[in-house]
Amino acid sequence: MTIDDLLAEHTPEVAELTLAVRAAIHSRHPELSERVYPGWHGIGFHHPKAGYVCALFPGVDAVRLGFEHGHLMIDPDGWFDEVGGQVRYVTLTGWNADLVEPLTELVDEAIALGSDSRS
Repeated sequence: MTIDDLLAEHTPEVAELTLAVRAAIHSRHPELSERVYPGWHGIGFHHPKAGYVCALFPGVDAVRLGFEHGHLMIDPDGWFDEVGGQVRYVTLTGWNADLVEPLTELVDEAIALGSDSRS
């Protein structure tokens, strides 16, 4: 399954939002590889040293960005939806350029955590 296949069943708005977040992640971290997970209905991002760090999950009217070790991440601005469990999510319902920096900083932190745990 390709990303286009995954997004084909979504509204154009959700597909565009998913692609915008994906592009922002790759703009800061071109070394990340990605994999479509049909069972999860998501796109996982893998770092060469940190392994699986985060994933995008397009939904009905929003996109969730999930961080594998979110429970270890610092969230001073209250980006994460809920507390509890290992994975933490940021839910996005729209996009603007101001989101690039804070979201990619979260990805930076996720990569650092993954790299530290594998050292």
